[in-house]
Amino acid sequence: MENKKIPVVEVKGLTRTFTTSEGESFTAIKDVNLVIEDRPDRGEMCAVLGPSGCGKSTLLNMVAGLDMPTSGTVKVDGKSIEGPGPDRGMVFQNYSSMPWMNVLENVAYGLKLRGMSVNERHDRAKKLIDQVGLSGHELKYPKDLSGGMRQRVAIARTLAVEPNIILMDEPFGALDVSTRVEMQDMLLRINLELQPTILFITHDISEAVYLANRIYIFSASPGTIVDVIDVDLPIERDRTIKHSPRFRKYESMILERIHELGEDSEYKTTV
Repeated sequence: MENKKIPVVEVKGLTRTFTTSEGESFTAIKDVNLVIEDRPDRGEMCAVLGPSGCGKSTLLNMVAGLDMPTSGTVKVDGKSIEGPGPDRGMVFQNYSSMPWMNVLENVAYGLKLRGMSVNERHDRAKKLIDQVGLSGHELKYPKDLSGGMRQRVAIARTLAVEPNIILMDEPFGALDVSTRVEMQDMLLRINLELQPTILFITHDISEAVYLANRIYIFSASPGTIVDVIDVDLPIERDRTIKHSPRFRKYESMILERIHELGEDSEYKTTV
């Protein structure tokens, strides 16, 4: 009898209720269920689409261990989440680099906390800086970098500690179109080369189809998953695939589903 494979991430009956300063309660997400099981050759890349305020970030925070559920469970590799851990890295929409550190120091910071020697951590940081396309900028400070470059620093810093899971909360939402497309390509390359599991939030339908092999669609608040779409596109993708009939079919199918939910005002298909 074969051993059943343990999911990388398993969320069951997840509900999170908050209490306001006025003593009123509201439910951000309700009865959310999802399972992420890696493919044989690399980690899955999963997207969460949903309107603002539907609880997408709440879900991500609980997988990260930054928040705890009111009811339900979140497990990573079969173990219940009790707090943040080195197996999970988080990339936020706002640029989270430490302004008093240069690029090299920012990327190497997590390795320093782990007690790695200066030479070892700088060698690893430099390789990652090159991997995210920032060679030559190692000694610059965040104030001297563009938004896209600062987000590359944040991604490199997350990759430095080699997490099994990367959680991304609208990581490209504040970028211009050209930079956003470049960052999408970089994320695809990272997924191919380093093979992490990636769960990311976006409002952009095209971005979700381009990057993900599975898309979860959230309802309005209280957020719950109303649809799961498996994206049957080649693992190795480039921008030309966005013009293919199959890609356009996925875009249309998702947009139609969102129209049915009456939640189309914040979704985009522009990238």
